Formats: sequence, C-alpha cells, structure tokens
Amino acid sequence: MLDPRDAKYWIGCVDDDRPFLESAGELIARAVEQHPFEVPCEVEVASGAAQFGEIAEEMTGEGSELALLITDQTMPECTGLELIESVKQDHPATSCVLLTGYAGLESARYAINNRLLDRYVCKPIEDMKQFSEMIGSELERFHLRRVEAIQEAEIKRQAEELRLANARLGRMKTVAECVAYFSRELRTLDLDEVLDLVCDKVPPLFGAKGCFLFVPDRNNRLALWRQRRVKCLAPIPPSVDINKVMRRALATRQPAVSLQRDWCSGSRDEGWDGYGCVVMPLKLSAHDPAFVGDENAPPPALLCLCGIDDSESLSNEDLEYKVLLVNDILGANIANALAYIETERLASEDSLTGAKTRRVFDDLLRREWERYQRYQSPFCIAVMDVDHMKRINDTQGHAAGDEVLRKIAEIASGQSRECDTLARFGGDEFCLLLPETPLEGACTVMQRVKDVIDDTRFSLMNTAASVSIGISSAAGKRAPEEVLESADRALYEAKRAGRGRLCAEEG
Repeated sequence: MLDPRDAKYWIGCVDDDRPFLESAGELIARAVEQHPFEVPCEVEVASGAAQFGEIAEEMTGEGSELALLITDQTMPECTGLELIESVKQDHPATSCVLLTGYAGLESARYAINNRLLDRYVCKPIEDMKQFSEMIGSELERFHLRRVEAIQEAEIKRQAEELRLANARLGRMKTVAECVAYFSRELRTLDLDEVLDLVCDKVPPLFGAKGCFLFVPDRNNRLALWRQRRVKCLAPIPPSVDINKVMRRALATRQPAVSLQRDWCSGSRDEGWDGYGCVVMPLKLSAHDPAFVGDENAPPPALLCLCGIDDSESLSNEDLEYKVLLVNDILGANIANALAYIETERLASEDSLTGAKTRRVFDDLLRREWERYQRYQSPFCIAVMDVDHMKRINDTQGHAAGDEVLRKIAEIASGQSRECDTLARFGGDEFCLLLPETPLEGACTVMQRVKDVIDDTRFSLMNTAASVSIGISSAAGKRAPEEVLESADRALYEAKRAGRGRLCAEEG
C-alpha cells in the first residue's frame, strides 16, 4: 500500500497583479509554516496561465502533487474559472480557491455549486488570519481526500486479489477433485489396469486427443506401453528427436508444455503439428536415478499428451498444479505396479539361474494335468541333473559352479519352446515341463539341449560339463506326481548307465 507521507505537495498561486502576487505568496508561505504538515509543501506563484502551466509541468516531473490552487478570477489570458476547469481535468482532487471581487460572486457561487471550486475569497483580503487558516484547512482537506483515495484503491486491489484467489482456489479444487476421483480408480497393483486407466482418464484432464506412455524396461530402454485413440509412429525406444517438447522434457527432467508442438516424428497427421502438447517425466520413486543427475541414468518414464486445441488449458496458472498432482499420482501408482510385478517375479524365479521356482512348477504341472484329463492333451516332464556338481564346486570353486548352473539354465531355456517351463528343483537339478508334447518329441527337444551343453566350454573351468536327463510322459499315469516320479527313475537310470546320458521311461 502507498504511504501518503511519501508524497510532496505544492501550492500554486496565479494572479496578474504582480504586487498582490508577491504579498500573497509570502502570506501563503507563512500560512504553511504556521500549520506544520506531515507532508512537505512548496509554494509557487505565477502571473498567468502560461507561466502556471510551465511550473505545473516542472513540479509534476519532480513528483509533486498540486494540493491547492489559488487564482484570481479576472486575468487577461483566461479567467480563473477557466484555469480551474483546466486543472480539474488532470487534478480532480486539487482544492481550488477563487479570488474575486464583489462583481464576480455569482460566478463563484456557480463554480461551487458545480463542484469546480472549494472556496472563494473576496478581494481585497481583509482578514489575513482567516485567510491563513483557510489555506491550512484546504491543505488538510486535500490530504484527507488523497488518503481516502489511496485507502479506497488499496481496498479495491485487495478485494480483487481475494476474488482472483477465490476463483483460483475454486479451479484448483475442481482440478483436485477430478484428480482425486481418478486416483481412486488407480487403486490396483495390476499394471495393465493402471496403464489402461492412465491412457483413458488422463487425456480428458488436459483436453488431449492422444496419449502416449513410455516406461523404461528392465534394460533401461524406453518402450511404448500404451497409446490412446491414434497410432504413434515414434521409434521404439523413442529418441530425443521425436519433437521439441519431449526433447525439452528429457533435458530438464521437468514437465514441458507447448501451445504448438510443431514437427513430430511420431505424427501420422501433419495437421496435429499446430496443436498443443504436454510431456510429463514421471518420477517412479523418490530415488529414481533418472532424476538425481546421474549421466548414465536411464531416461525417465514419459507421458506425452498430444492434440490439445484449447490453449487456455495450457496457459492458465492451474496447469502447473494439475501437472504436479497427476505426475505424483501416476508415478507412485506405476511404480507400485512395477514393484509388485518385480516382487512376483523374484518370488517365482530362482535368483541365480532365472528358472522358475518349485512352487511355480508344481502349479503349472497341476494345471497341465487338468488339461490332460479333460482334453487328453499330451505332455512330458524332463528332469536334468548336472553331473559331478560337487566335484566342480570343490575343485573349481563355487563361482565356477554358479556359472555352470546359469549357463545350463540359459541353454535349456533357449533350446526349448516359449510354452515350455524350466524350473530349478534343487542345487544342481532342473525340471522342464513340455506341454502338448508326446514322449518322442520331448526326447528330441532334450537331446538338442544336451548336445548344446556338451559343446559348451565354461570360461571359469575352461572345460565342458555334462548333464544326465530323464524323461517321462503323462500317458498311463494316474496323478501328476507319477509323471515326475517316472522322470526321476529315468534320470536314475541315466546316471547308473554312466552319466552324460538321456533316458526316457519305458513304455
């Protein structure tokens, strides 16, 4: 708020009677001295309207405000009332006093009635004390009017700020309610559901036609996981040259907004280039390496919203708040879903070899047995054991033994089909479930696995390793456990025959 005491005032006295003007100037100056005022006040005299105009221009340039104008009514250039009317146009709050003879009283009354004039004084001035008190009174009146005007302006300004703040709070509340409703729907750990909800619910919050969600995979490459309505032609993984908005978001790790996206390598329709775009890097955890300044960090997850034709939705002050809310919620929910998947993976996979655990294998075996009973779909089980594993650990070290187990699991997974399941049963024993496979076909698959293992040299041992394999089919069995037991017996026969062999059950 402006402080009225910071101002400077001046009093202008205009009269074409030079002797009177000089005495009036001295009288006004003494009156100002006799009425100490909290605002500095100068006195300036002029012999006519032209000289007064020059003084007024100079005083205005110095930042002084015209507090009081005292002018004679009868002057050659213009009348006092005409001068007052001119001054009031630029200084409506200035107090004006007209010096007039008895012949001009009617004009003075008219000016007062029309609010052009605050006082009139008859010439010659007879009561100097009263004139001095009148000057002090008019200065006080001007100052009070000015203070009231400043206070009124400040009240209006504060009222407008409150109105804008209330309107902004209302908009923010609406945004928060929309985002809160959206976040309630995201209460799931199913990643597919989370991603579908993101691409379905987020675009309407920003008025976007298209939604493209990129999330780093386990190899820290951006992969396009979901898209909405339109086909994105962007390369996978996307490069920083897709469009300028994504380039800025990747460089700053901050949300990037553009009212005009311009060229985009993923755009199918060139007409979309003139529409708005928002790209939000999503922070998937508090310690996300993509946000801690690591040069080798993976790129952040990215949500790209395209085809926004409402510029107001991109330019108003609520956008930053909306982006912040959506970013935090999406990042947390996607991170939770990814963490759940990773937990499930760790619970279902052997940490050393990546093969499935015994629990997962037993579940899959039970389901395959149910399929076999219902549809008579053949399946087989192969049990594979690394020969002389204890000797390898004792003579070559456990690191060499671990390498053998990892490499054998990799070969078995690579040489079998995608529908087959490899599981680690014990320290050096693996099982392979082969759906829709008769015994002859299982023998072909496992012979291929054995041949590759036999031809592989393990770097830490600088030699080869061998495996013994037993195979059994579901045909003629009464329970899934019998299939596994039959494969174990076949494995025992392979070991008894000298190891490094493949044996199938008789039948």
